Amino acid sequence: MPLSHRRYGQDEELAKRYDDDAKPRVRRLPTPAWLLSPRLRRRRLLTIGTLFTLAFVLYQFAIRIQAFDESRISSSAFRFRDILPAGDAGTAGHLARAPPHTDGDPESAQHYFDGPLHFYKLPLSLQKFSRQTGHASTKKGVLFAAGSLKSAAALIPLACEMARWRRNDVHFALMGRNDVSLKDIERINGVGGICDISWHDARPDYAPYSSDARLKLSVEEALAGLHSFLRPQVALVDGSDQEDELLLQTVSQTAHVVSLPVIRLPENAVETLMWITRLDSSSLSVWNKVEIEILIQAAERSSGGLIRLLKSLNAADYISDYPPAITMDLPPAIDPSARSFLDEFKWPPRSVDHQNFNRLTLRHRLRHVTSDDDASAQYIESFYPTTPDSHVLVLSPRVELSPLFYHYAKYALLEYKYSAYGMVGRERLVGFSLDPTSSYLNDSGPFVSLANPELDSRPQAHTEQVSPHLLWQAPNADAALYFGDKWAEFHDFMRRRLEAQQTLKKPSVTRITSRKHPRWVDHLLELFRLRPYYLLYPHLSSATRLVAVHSELAQRPDVVGSDSPALSSSSSSSVDPDDQTSYLSSSQSPEGRLTTSHASLLGMLPAEGDLPELNSMPVLSFDGQQRASLDDTAEASSLVVVFRRDVGGCTDDDANVPNPRDQGLELHRSTADLFCLEDDAEDDAAGRVATDLIADDAVS
Repeated sequence: MPLSHRRYGQDEELAKRYDDDAKPRVRRLPTPAWLLSPRLRRRRLLTIGTLFTLAFVLYQFAIRIQAFDESRISSSAFRFRDILPAGDAGTAGHLARAPPHTDGDPESAQHYFDGPLHFYKLPLSLQKFSRQTGHASTKKGVLFAAGSLKSAAALIPLACEMARWRRNDVHFALMGRNDVSLKDIERINGVGGICDISWHDARPDYAPYSSDARLKLSVEEALAGLHSFLRPQVALVDGSDQEDELLLQTVSQTAHVVSLPVIRLPENAVETLMWITRLDSSSLSVWNKVEIEILIQAAERSSGGLIRLLKSLNAADYISDYPPAITMDLPPAIDPSARSFLDEFKWPPRSVDHQNFNRLTLRHRLRHVTSDDDASAQYIESFYPTTPDSHVLVLSPRVELSPLFYHYAKYALLEYKYSAYGMVGRERLVGFSLDPTSSYLNDSGPFVSLANPELDSRPQAHTEQVSPHLLWQAPNADAALYFGDKWAEFHDFMRRRLEAQQTLKKPSVTRITSRKHPRWVDHLLELFRLRPYYLLYPHLSSATRLVAVHSELAQRPDVVGSDSPALSSSSSSSVDPDDQTSYLSSSQSPEGRLTTSHASLLGMLPAEGDLPELNSMPVLSFDGQQRASLDDTAEASSLVVVFRRDVGGCTDDDANVPNPRDQGLELHRSTADLFCLEDDAEDDAAGRVATDLIADDAVS
């Protein structure tokens, strides 16, 4: 029998010697028949093949991405292992000389090199900041960037002065094609060893010979690296003709990609914008976002004051910003001289670039209003903030503005609204006046200035007793900037106040101010007393002013009604508010002259222009009485109870519920906590819920 056909299992003698060892045998389960079907087997193989293919594609994609990132980082020399020793940087770095190249065109002969980028000095300065990457919330970085030597010379004094105030971490990056070393630049500008800023040489190798494309790429890579390591909140560049336009465009484009705000400083910024060095990074980061709109209420049958105001607006310096939009509220009867002037008036001025847009809005009333409240409502409706950073500057035709008024307006706005310093009491601040006050609200006499003990104790402050910055519970209708969120809250208050008068037959607001003030000032004063809110009145040098208030040709606002003023104060009015002659002869502005465009804003302010914090200023009630602090809300709490019962339509029980704001609950842009209007249930929901929560806490 052939060997292949033998059946060895039938012979018992062929057993192995290990067969007697008792070993458990693993019993395998039979494979189900449905898994052995050809159709299912093909599907399983197809699934396995698809998974392998997908894994291979992902693997190749990861390899290519890594290779791309490594090549990009390697080309920019941002890998610290590739940094050359300090002694070799001069020969292999951006100061190295490229071989000569000529092709007939002198410009292309000089800027011809288009090779890979290498930053041999930038990583050296960034290395000490590498461990801080990722903590953007704690950063206070401000980055100055310059390409030309002239621009560097213009920015270095600003950077050094900002570093001296120690409110920011100041960095200076040198880019562009110049080949002067940083040490030489410091020595030439006289700041070697005395300027406490971080220097960064962000120029690539062969910078003087780099082509435009290579220069643009070097600025992109350098700015991206600076942003990655330093996390600055804002970048400042020289926006004048001294700087390379290609660099400015590249910085703007790259900064937009990495969400870095860029401030383009105008020419002669050292002489005119030194106050910018007092701002912190939080304020500077919103430089391009804040918007100021001017609101003017023209008097009837009067043109001289309006024309004078518009001419002063036209002559003002608006830094590098677009001039503010102007909304003008015109009466039904317009003076022919004013009409003729407005026909020729162009806004923005002709001297401003990008004149293909109009920022002037005229609102001509068709008829006279029938009540003071309607006149107030019409004026307040003329502005409403379009963004959280939109604010309104209220101007009267009685005023004439200094060319530097916009400088102070933006400086104070950025400091008191957006700064990370001095936030205590900020919720009580409604805005600020552009001119110190000189009379009380009822025009009872000259305003008595207060000496601020904190002023003399501050570093580098004037030692003389001066009328300081102060917080006063007094609205200003001549020249004052009101924050957008507070003006929106005023809108809400007026809407509910007028609705309560109409539906609940509640009385209108009692006139407290002199009749030389428009009626809406009394409505705003009522809100000031209920919250309580305050307006900041600045202290300026006695020799100069930002605003001149003229009363020799002023006309009283279009006021309907004959209610007489009543001031709850220890002093009684010595001026008859209904006497037109006393109003025309009174002078509200202190002695002094308007500041010219050649003067410095810092020279007008005490303490070298360093604006004081709110909690260091005197606090005055509406009648001129000094209060202990901004947290003194005892009078406001009692007024709220009376107002909710007598005006807001609340019952005695609801009126005595503690104010939600006093309990720490903030109702953004809403005054629902002051009213109990049944027809306003939807808008009142937030206020009622907050009131119920406070009531429950009080009961428990």
